[in-house]
Amino acid sequence: MHRMLAAILLCLAGLSGVLAESATPQTDADAAEPVPAARELNETIEGAGDLTLSTITVSDLLQMADLASVAHQQQIHVRKSAGLSLFVPGLGQYTNGETGKGFAFFAADLAIRGTAAAVGYFLLPASVRIANLNYLQTPIVDIETRWKNLTVAEFLPSAAVAASAGILSAIVRHIAARDARDLAMQAIADGTVVFEPIPLMSTPAVGR
Repeated sequence: MHRMLAAILLCLAGLSGVLAESATPQTDADAAEPVPAARELNETIEGAGDLTLSTITVSDLLQMADLASVAHQQQIHVRKSAGLSLFVPGLGQYTNGETGKGFAFFAADLAIRGTAAAVGYFLLPASVRIANLNYLQTPIVDIETRWKNLTVAEFLPSAAVAASAGILSAIVRHIAARDARDLAMQAIADGTVVFEPIPLMSTPAVGR
């Protein structure tokens, strides 16, 4: 009886983690199909829908608990991969073994930012460019005065370039995040990335 109660609690703990992940608001990168272990867990639960508590064994409960723990780990891996590429384009690809694709995303984002920085600098008013203002030797008060004397219109070209670069960078990041998520899902499906049930949810040793 004690073992049955412990198994039920363990199973509920594992299921709660998966259900909590499913209830969390998802981004575009998370909106695809559930991870393989979650699908298997759903199928197992649906198949056990007509069973009563008296017909469910400890082994059945532990199997569901193990599936829940694996599904939770898979979800974390997938979301982490997407989050890494959202933070640094290409990083999620790199962690999933796609070095070339990861470098391509990183280079694309770097090119956008570098180009925006160069163009934005040359669109700044000449009075505040490095060529005409020595920021290391000019007193801070004088530097502040020059910047304050600029009008909003003089800032608009550089601001427009910076805004455009920000939009393009965001697009690259979201594409990279979706791609990293797909790579992580594929790695799990192919067996390249394998997760084992966490010890607390594993089948207890005989005699305990």
